[in-house]
Amino acid sequence: MAELSVIVPIHNTEPYLLQCLKSILEQTYRDFELILVDDGSDDGCPVICDRAAEKDRRIRVIHQAAGGASAAREAGLRAASGEFVTFPDSDDWLDPPMFETLMTAIRENGADLAAVGFLQEGPEPLPRGNGIASGLYNLERPAEEKANNFLQKTLYNGTFYEPGIIPSLWSKVIRRKLLDPEGAPNPLIRMGDDAARLYPALAKAKHVLVMNEARHYHYRYLPTSQANAYDPRYFERADALLRGLDKALQQAPEIRSGLPYYALFILELGMDQYLFHARRNSKAEKEAALNQAFTVWEAIRPADGAIRWEEFSPAQTEKLRLFTEGETGKLISLYAKHHFSATIRAVLHRGRTE
Repeated sequence: MAELSVIVPIHNTEPYLLQCLKSILEQTYRDFELILVDDGSDDGCPVICDRAAEKDRRIRVIHQAAGGASAAREAGLRAASGEFVTFPDSDDWLDPPMFETLMTAIRENGADLAAVGFLQEGPEPLPRGNGIASGLYNLERPAEEKANNFLQKTLYNGTFYEPGIIPSLWSKVIRRKLLDPEGAPNPLIRMGDDAARLYPALAKAKHVLVMNEARHYHYRYLPTSQANAYDPRYFERADALLRGLDKALQQAPEIRSGLPYYALFILELGMDQYLFHARRNSKAEKEAALNQAFTVWEAIRPADGAIRWEEFSPAQTEKLRLFTEGETGKLISLYAKHHFSATIRAVLHRGRTE
């Protein structure tokens, strides 16, 4: 049985898949199984997966109907046998020492979970890391200052919006038993599906290793990816995500304390997307959508209603105060004013350059 299960969810990433697979198979660490989950791809990915499996006995392929990245990860998790698991995305790639670096550090420190930094690829690679400092955190003693600081900042690091631990599963190695099959995310969830799995696992971990300087993972930002697409069911999915996290974190109050800020981040993204794409809708239609978002917020908001607004930018404070107070009509007017101002600035700029 391999020590590490590498699970790759795959959906129509043919231009990048060979690079991803090559980077995994060329790892200096060899004690892993590679589970490729073809999630209903209709390009060349299924053939690439099957051909790779014919050449390397460490590879297993699962073909299933399209259900989304979360469903693909869960299918891979059910097939996994390793003590630890990791979930690279099929359009990214890894440096050869990544697995060896992480697995060596995990064994030496007795860690249940390792969270690493990464490079966000673009014209110039951008180094990224977690908001919490590198180090080993003993979470068996949550009252101790170092552990308590970690837990309090896991979901929200104190500046809106920055998490202490970035929710991406592709930059983590996790002890498999922390990912209880009964804790599989609601299939409705799209945005935040990584968070729905990661933060409950962190709540059960005893020792967490943060390695921000270990940037062997290359994240390819694709504007056309699912996470960046407009979704008319966004607020319904956000409700499933946030209520699920609220339930899963009831026994971890220190982590759960950051949930309202994560909720505001998720709901602000949805409002920005909706009000841009629905800018020609009637005011009544817009108010109905924002009232749906407000209902989600009401279930997550702090019991005392207190939000640390000094940690928000002035623009965010103006917008999100209206939202948290249920002033959806004023919020729509504010968005309209900002959109109008941006349009006028663009017209004036174009006039100066013509």
